[in-house]
Amino acid sequence: MSHFDYYRYQAEARGVRSLDDVRQCASEKAHLYEQLVRAWLPADARQPIAELACGHGSFLHWLKAKNFSNVTGVDSSAEQVALAKQVGAGVEQDDVNRWLARQPKNHFAALVAIDLVEHL
Repeated sequence: MSHFDYYRYQAEARGVRSLDDVRQCASEKAHLYEQLVRAWLPADARQPIAELACGHGSFLHWLKAKNFSNVTGVDSSAEQVALAKQVGAGVEQDDVNRWLARQPKNHFAALVAIDLVEHL
């Protein structure tokens, strides 16, 4: 099974198939994002933030709901990227390492990698 097959399996198993599902997932995880991630984010919500391996975009949705306006995501799965784009963030399909190598030095105020390490 390739990692792309796993991504498809994971999305189906979790029942994340639509923007409403992404919103529901963001709502269910909001307390974790607030407790574990919020303190690491810039105080100025206009500063650029990127999520590496953003998956279906639930964290990106939470950021947008918290009024962060310069939000980007990257993921290697076309299906996940299609869902994540629906939250209104800039999302690209690419390999995270390749994508990072193309970014300007010190551009992002925060890089978030909630669901990345297990895919490396």
